[in-house]
Amino acid sequence: MTEKNYTQMLTEYLEYCNKCIKPYLPEYEKMRRNNSIHKLLGIIGLISFPLAFISGIFHQIIIAAFFAVITVLDVLCCIILPHFIPYDARRNIMSNFEDNLKIQFMRQILKIFSDNSGWKKGVNKNYYSQKIQEYKNFFIFNSFPWMIFDDTIYLEHKNTKINIFEVNTSLIFNIYALAGLFFAIVFFLVSPLIIIILIVFIIYRKKILKIIGYAPFKGVVVEMEMKKNFSGHTYFHEKSKTSKMIPVNRSKYEPVSLESSDFMEKYNVYSTDQVEARYLLTTAMIDRLNNLKLAFKANFIRGSFKDNKLILAIDTGKDMFAMGSDFKESNTQTFINFYNEITSVMKIVDQLKLDEKTGL
Repeated sequence: MTEKNYTQMLTEYLEYCNKCIKPYLPEYEKMRRNNSIHKLLGIIGLISFPLAFISGIFHQIIIAAFFAVITVLDVLCCIILPHFIPYDARRNIMSNFEDNLKIQFMRQILKIFSDNSGWKKGVNKNYYSQKIQEYKNFFIFNSFPWMIFDDTIYLEHKNTKINIFEVNTSLIFNIYALAGLFFAIVFFLVSPLIIIILIVFIIYRKKILKIIGYAPFKGVVVEMEMKKNFSGHTYFHEKSKTSKMIPVNRSKYEPVSLESSDFMEKYNVYSTDQVEARYLLTTAMIDRLNNLKLAFKANFIRGSFKDNKLILAIDTGKDMFAMGSDFKESNTQTFINFYNEITSVMKIVDQLKLDEKTGL
Protein backbone atom coordinates (compact mmCIF):
# COMPACT_ATOMS: atom_id res chain seq x y z
CA MET A 1 0.00 0.00 0.00
CA THR A 2 1.27 3.49 -0.88
CA GLU A 3 2.25 5.60 2.10
CA LYS A 4 0.29 8.81 2.58
CA ASN A 5 2.24 12.01 2.82
CA TYR A 6 1.62 14.40 5.70
CA THR A 7 -0.43 16.77 3.55
CA GLN A 8 -2.85 13.96 2.71
CA MET A 9 -3.04 12.95 6.36
CA LEU A 10 -3.81 16.49 7.45
CA THR A 11 -6.53 16.88 4.82
CA GLU A 12 -8.25 13.63 5.88
CA TYR A 13 -7.83 14.44 9.54
CA LEU A 14 -9.39 17.90 9.29
CA GLU A 15 -12.25 16.50 7.22
CA TYR A 16 -12.95 13.84 9.84
CA CYS A 17 -12.78 16.37 12.68
CA ASN A 18 -15.19 18.75 10.97
CA LYS A 19 -17.60 16.02 9.88
CA CYS A 20 -17.59 13.62 12.84
CA ILE A 21 -16.10 15.25 15.91
CA LYS A 22 -17.03 18.92 15.79
CA PRO A 23 -20.83 18.29 15.78
CA TYR A 24 -20.49 16.28 19.03
CA LEU A 25 -18.46 18.85 20.96
CA PRO A 26 -21.39 21.01 22.20
CA GLU A 27 -23.11 17.94 23.68
CA TYR A 28 -19.87 16.72 25.26
CA GLU A 29 -19.15 20.18 26.63
CA LYS A 30 -22.53 20.19 28.36
CA MET A 31 -21.86 16.79 29.93
CA ARG A 32 -18.33 17.81 30.85
CA ARG A 33 -19.51 20.88 32.75
CA ASN A 34 -22.10 18.84 34.66
CA ASN A 35 -19.50 16.19 35.43
CA SER A 36 -16.95 18.81 36.49
CA ILE A 37 -19.34 20.18 39.12
CA HIS A 38 -19.79 16.70 40.59
CA LYS A 39 -16.05 16.10 40.65
CA LEU A 40 -15.41 19.44 42.30
CA LEU A 41 -17.99 18.70 44.97
CA GLY A 42 -16.40 15.32 45.53
CA ILE A 43 -12.98 16.89 46.05
CA ILE A 44 -14.43 19.43 48.51
CA GLY A 45 -16.10 16.62 50.45
CA LEU A 46 -12.93 14.54 50.61
CA ILE A 47 -11.03 17.49 52.05
CA SER A 48 -13.58 19.11 54.35
CA PHE A 49 -14.86 16.00 56.18
CA PRO A 50 -11.50 14.71 57.51
CA LEU A 51 -10.44 18.26 58.41
CA ALA A 52 -13.64 18.72 60.42
CA PHE A 53 -13.02 15.40 62.18
CA ILE A 54 -9.36 16.17 62.97
CA SER A 55 -10.17 19.69 64.18
CA GLY A 56 -12.79 18.23 66.53
CA ILE A 57 -10.27 15.77 67.98
CA PHE A 58 -7.90 18.61 68.84
CA HIS A 59 -10.75 20.74 70.25
CA GLN A 60 -10.55 23.39 67.56
CA ILE A 61 -14.30 23.92 67.73
CA ILE A 62 -14.58 26.94 65.42
CA ILE A 63 -12.45 25.32 62.71
CA ALA A 64 -14.32 22.02 63.10
CA ALA A 65 -17.67 23.79 62.79
CA PHE A 66 -16.52 25.61 59.66
CA PHE A 67 -15.46 22.43 57.87
CA ALA A 68 -18.56 20.60 59.12
CA VAL A 69 -20.79 23.24 57.52
CA ILE A 70 -18.83 22.95 54.27
CA THR A 71 -19.29 19.16 54.37
CA VAL A 72 -23.04 19.40 54.97
CA LEU A 73 -23.51 21.92 52.16
CA ASP A 74 -21.44 19.74 49.87
CA VAL A 75 -23.58 16.68 50.60
CA LEU A 76 -26.79 18.64 50.07
CA CYS A 77 -25.53 19.92 46.72
CA CYS A 78 -24.67 16.36 45.64
CA ILE A 79 -28.23 15.28 46.52
CA ILE A 80 -30.08 18.27 45.06
CA LEU A 81 -27.98 19.09 41.98
CA PRO A 82 -28.74 15.92 39.96
CA HIS A 83 -32.45 16.82 39.94
CA PHE A 84 -31.64 19.90 37.84
CA ILE A 85 -29.76 17.87 35.23
CA PRO A 86 -31.82 16.29 32.43
CA TYR A 87 -32.09 12.52 32.74
CA ASP A 88 -30.33 11.80 29.44
CA ALA A 89 -27.38 13.99 30.38
CA ARG A 90 -27.26 12.53 33.90
CA ARG A 91 -27.31 9.01 32.49
CA ASN A 92 -24.52 9.75 30.00
CA ILE A 93 -22.13 11.54 32.37
CA MET A 94 -18.85 9.66 32.26
CA SER A 95 -16.25 9.39 35.00
CA ASN A 96 -13.70 10.86 32.62
CA PHE A 97 -14.66 13.23 29.83
CA GLU A 98 -11.47 12.72 27.84
CA ASP A 99 -11.76 8.91 27.96
CA ASN A 100 -15.28 9.20 26.57
CA LEU A 101 -13.99 11.14 23.58
CA LYS A 102 -11.12 8.74 22.96
CA ILE A 103 -13.28 5.63 23.16
CA GLN A 104 -15.56 7.04 20.50
CA PHE A 105 -13.02 8.59 18.12
CA MET A 106 -9.44 7.49 18.77
CA ARG A 107 -9.28 4.25 16.78
CA GLN A 108 -10.88 5.80 13.72
CA ILE A 109 -8.55 8.80 13.93
CA LEU A 110 -5.49 6.56 14.04
CA LYS A 111 -6.66 4.81 10.88
CA ILE A 112 -5.96 8.09 9.07
CA PHE A 113 -2.29 7.76 9.98
CA SER A 114 -1.92 3.99 9.63
CA ASP A 115 -4.16 1.09 8.60
CA ASN A 116 -2.41 -1.08 11.18
CA SER A 117 -2.99 0.97 14.32
CA GLY A 118 -4.75 0.89 17.66
CA TRP A 119 -5.24 2.54 21.05
CA LYS A 120 -6.10 1.58 24.59
CA LYS A 121 -5.75 2.88 28.13
CA GLY A 122 -2.77 1.60 30.08
CA VAL A 123 -1.19 -1.82 29.63
CA ASN A 124 -2.13 -5.31 30.72
CA LYS A 125 -1.04 -6.35 34.20
CA ASN A 126 1.40 -9.02 33.02
CA TYR A 127 2.74 -6.72 30.29
CA TYR A 128 3.19 -3.96 32.88
CA SER A 129 5.80 -5.96 34.80
CA GLN A 130 7.53 -6.82 31.54
CA LYS A 131 7.74 -3.17 30.48
CA ILE A 132 9.08 -2.07 33.85
CA GLN A 133 11.87 -4.63 33.66
CA GLU A 134 12.61 -3.79 30.02
CA TYR A 135 13.00 -0.08 30.75
CA LYS A 136 15.35 -0.85 33.59
CA ASN A 137 17.40 -3.11 31.31
CA PHE A 138 17.56 -0.36 28.68
CA PHE A 139 18.88 2.14 31.29
CA ILE A 140 16.64 5.04 30.26
CA PHE A 141 15.25 5.68 33.76
CA ASN A 142 16.68 5.73 37.22
CA SER A 143 14.94 3.91 40.05
CA PHE A 144 11.26 4.78 40.41
CA PRO A 145 8.66 3.66 42.98
CA TRP A 146 6.09 2.96 40.31
CA MET A 147 5.16 3.91 36.77
CA ILE A 148 1.76 4.94 35.46
CA PHE A 149 0.86 4.10 31.84
CA ASP A 150 -1.89 6.24 30.34
CA ASP A 151 -2.47 6.17 26.57
CA THR A 152 -0.98 3.29 24.61
CA ILE A 153 -0.82 3.77 20.84
CA TYR A 154 0.60 1.48 18.19
CA LEU A 155 0.90 2.04 14.46
CA GLU A 156 3.11 1.29 11.48
CA HIS A 157 4.93 3.83 9.34
CA LYS A 158 7.20 2.93 6.44
CA ASN A 159 7.17 -0.74 7.51
CA THR A 160 8.38 0.22 10.97
CA LYS A 161 6.35 -0.82 14.01
CA ILE A 162 5.92 2.01 16.49
CA ASN A 163 4.64 1.63 20.04
CA ILE A 164 3.99 4.80 22.00
CA PHE A 165 3.44 4.72 25.74
CA GLU A 166 2.42 7.78 27.70
CA VAL A 167 4.37 7.39 30.92
CA ASN A 168 4.29 9.22 34.24
CA THR A 169 6.56 8.43 37.19
CA SER A 170 5.94 11.79 38.88
CA LEU A 171 2.67 10.82 40.59
CA ILE A 172 4.56 10.39 43.84
CA PHE A 173 5.25 14.15 43.90
CA ASN A 174 1.53 14.88 43.70
CA ILE A 175 0.98 12.52 46.62
CA TYR A 176 3.75 14.24 48.56
CA ALA A 177 2.11 17.60 47.94
CA LEU A 178 -1.34 16.47 49.12
CA ALA A 179 0.09 14.65 52.13
CA GLY A 180 2.23 17.64 52.99
CA LEU A 181 -0.76 19.98 52.91
CA PHE A 182 -2.84 17.58 55.00
CA PHE A 183 -0.21 17.06 57.67
CA ALA A 184 0.71 20.74 57.70
CA ILE A 185 -2.84 21.56 58.79
CA VAL A 186 -2.77 18.77 61.38
CA PHE A 187 0.61 19.90 62.69
CA PHE A 188 -0.59 23.49 62.91
CA LEU A 189 -3.49 22.38 65.07
CA VAL A 190 -1.12 20.46 67.36
CA SER A 191 1.95 22.65 67.63
CA PRO A 192 3.48 25.50 65.60
CA LEU A 193 6.92 24.03 66.31
CA ILE A 194 6.24 21.12 63.99
CA ILE A 195 5.71 23.63 61.19
CA ILE A 196 9.37 24.54 61.53
CA ILE A 197 10.31 20.88 61.08
CA LEU A 198 8.10 20.70 58.00
CA ILE A 199 9.70 23.83 56.53
CA VAL A 200 13.17 22.39 57.05
CA PHE A 201 12.08 19.20 55.30
CA ILE A 202 10.70 21.18 52.35
CA ILE A 203 13.91 23.19 52.03
CA TYR A 204 16.07 20.05 51.89
CA ARG A 205 13.58 17.85 50.01
CA LYS A 206 15.76 17.80 46.88
CA LYS A 207 18.68 16.36 48.79
CA ILE A 208 16.40 13.80 50.40
CA LEU A 209 15.00 12.79 47.03
CA LYS A 210 18.52 12.60 45.66
CA ILE A 211 19.46 10.21 48.46
CA ILE A 212 16.63 7.85 47.61
CA GLY A 213 17.62 8.09 43.96
CA TYR A 214 14.32 9.14 42.43
CA ALA A 215 13.52 11.67 39.71
CA PRO A 216 10.19 12.16 37.93
CA PHE A 217 9.46 11.57 34.26
CA LYS A 218 6.37 12.69 32.41
CA GLY A 219 6.14 12.28 28.68
CA VAL A 220 6.25 9.51 26.10
CA VAL A 221 8.36 6.43 25.54
CA VAL A 222 8.60 5.58 21.85
CA GLU A 223 9.66 2.07 20.86
CA MET A 224 10.66 1.22 17.31
CA GLU A 225 11.68 -2.09 15.82
CA MET A 226 14.71 -1.48 13.64
CA LYS A 227 16.01 -3.24 10.54
CA LYS A 228 19.35 -3.47 12.33
CA ASN A 229 21.11 -6.19 14.28
CA PHE A 230 22.87 -4.86 17.38
CA SER A 231 25.79 -6.84 18.70
CA GLY A 232 25.95 -4.67 21.84
CA HIS A 233 24.02 -2.15 23.88
CA THR A 234 24.46 1.59 23.41
CA TYR A 235 22.59 4.28 25.30
CA PHE A 236 22.81 8.01 25.97
CA HIS A 237 21.54 10.41 28.63
CA GLU A 238 21.49 14.14 28.99
CA LYS A 239 24.05 15.51 31.43
CA SER A 240 22.00 16.30 34.52
CA LYS A 241 21.76 15.49 38.20
CA THR A 242 18.84 13.14 37.60
CA SER A 243 20.59 11.13 34.88
CA LYS A 244 23.58 10.63 37.20
CA MET A 245 21.27 8.55 39.39
CA ILE A 246 21.06 5.89 36.68
CA PRO A 247 23.65 3.27 37.64
CA VAL A 248 26.39 2.44 35.12
CA ASN A 249 28.13 -0.93 35.19
CA ARG A 250 31.68 0.25 34.48
CA SER A 251 32.95 -3.29 34.10
CA LYS A 252 30.62 -3.81 31.13
CA TYR A 253 29.82 -0.36 29.71
CA GLU A 254 32.48 2.10 28.62
CA PRO A 255 32.12 5.84 28.01
CA VAL A 256 32.06 6.69 24.31
CA SER A 257 33.62 9.80 22.76
CA LEU A 258 32.03 11.01 19.54
CA GLU A 259 33.16 13.47 16.90
CA SER A 260 30.39 15.94 17.74
CA SER A 261 31.83 18.11 20.52
CA ASP A 262 28.48 19.86 20.97
CA PHE A 263 26.71 16.54 21.59
CA MET A 264 29.40 15.39 24.00
CA GLU A 265 28.98 18.61 26.00
CA LYS A 266 25.29 17.80 26.53
CA TYR A 267 25.16 13.99 26.66
CA ASN A 268 26.86 10.99 28.20
CA VAL A 269 27.16 7.94 25.95
CA TYR A 270 27.88 4.39 27.13
CA SER A 271 28.24 1.19 25.17
CA THR A 272 29.47 -2.40 25.25
CA ASP A 273 30.74 -1.92 21.69
CA GLN A 274 32.67 1.27 20.89
CA VAL A 275 32.67 0.68 17.12
CA GLU A 276 28.93 0.03 16.96
CA ALA A 277 28.21 3.09 19.13
CA ARG A 278 30.01 5.35 16.66
CA TYR A 279 28.20 3.67 13.79
CA LEU A 280 24.83 4.38 15.41
CA LEU A 281 25.45 7.88 16.73
CA THR A 282 26.74 9.53 13.59
CA THR A 283 26.73 13.28 13.06
CA ALA A 284 23.57 12.93 10.94
CA MET A 285 21.86 10.92 13.70
CA ILE A 286 22.79 13.53 16.29
CA ASP A 287 21.29 16.29 14.12
CA ARG A 288 18.04 14.35 13.90
CA LEU A 289 17.94 13.84 17.65
CA ASN A 290 18.43 17.57 18.20
CA ASN A 291 15.59 18.31 15.78
CA LEU A 292 13.41 15.79 17.58
CA LYS A 293 14.00 17.48 20.93
CA LEU A 294 13.02 20.83 19.43
CA ALA A 295 9.90 19.38 17.77
CA PHE A 296 8.62 18.04 21.09
CA LYS A 297 9.78 21.05 23.09
CA ALA A 298 11.20 18.40 25.38
CA ASN A 299 12.97 18.93 28.67
CA PHE A 300 15.30 16.11 27.72
CA ILE A 301 15.54 13.09 25.47
CA ARG A 302 17.26 9.75 26.14
CA GLY A 303 17.86 6.84 23.82
CA SER A 304 18.86 3.19 23.99
CA PHE A 305 19.80 0.77 21.19
CA LYS A 306 19.39 -2.84 22.25
CA ASP A 307 17.88 -6.11 21.00
CA ASN A 308 17.10 -4.69 17.53
CA LYS A 309 15.03 -1.97 19.13
CA LEU A 310 15.41 1.76 19.56
CA ILE A 311 13.73 3.24 22.62
CA LEU A 312 13.45 7.01 23.05
CA ALA A 313 12.29 8.56 26.32
CA ILE A 314 11.01 12.08 25.65
CA ASP A 315 10.25 14.13 28.75
CA THR A 316 7.72 16.86 27.97
CA GLY A 317 6.39 17.52 31.49
CA LYS A 318 2.80 17.44 30.24
CA ASP A 319 -0.02 15.12 29.20
CA MET A 320 0.40 14.04 25.60
CA PHE A 321 -2.24 13.16 22.98
CA ALA A 322 -4.98 15.02 24.86
CA MET A 323 -8.48 15.23 23.38
CA GLY A 324 -10.16 16.90 26.30
CA SER A 325 -10.17 17.55 30.01
CA ASP A 326 -12.69 17.37 32.81
CA PHE A 327 -12.00 21.01 33.71
CA LYS A 328 -11.04 22.52 30.36
CA GLU A 329 -13.01 23.16 27.20
CA SER A 330 -12.30 20.88 24.25
CA ASN A 331 -12.28 22.61 20.87
CA THR A 332 -10.86 22.28 17.37
CA GLN A 333 -7.40 23.42 18.47
CA THR A 334 -7.29 20.50 20.90
CA PHE A 335 -7.46 18.09 17.97
CA ILE A 336 -4.95 20.06 15.90
CA ASN A 337 -2.49 19.66 18.77
CA PHE A 338 -3.21 15.94 18.80
CA TYR A 339 -2.43 15.70 15.08
CA ASN A 340 0.87 17.52 15.53
CA GLU A 341 1.90 15.21 18.37
CA ILE A 342 1.15 12.02 16.44
CA THR A 343 2.90 13.16 13.27
CA SER A 344 5.90 14.32 15.29
CA VAL A 345 6.31 10.75 16.49
CA MET A 346 5.92 9.39 12.96
CA LYS A 347 8.57 11.77 11.70
CA ILE A 348 11.07 10.09 13.99
CA VAL A 349 11.04 7.21 11.50
CA ASP A 350 11.67 9.68 8.67
CA GLN A 351 14.44 11.43 10.58
CA LEU A 352 16.20 8.26 11.74
CA LYS A 353 15.48 6.33 8.51
CA LEU A 354 14.51 3.23 10.46
CA ASP A 355 13.05 1.56 7.39
CA GLU A 356 16.48 1.39 5.73
CA LYS A 357 18.59 -1.67 6.34
CA THR A 358 21.93 0.08 6.08
CA GLY A 359 23.10 3.27 7.71
CA LEU A 360 21.13 5.73 9.78
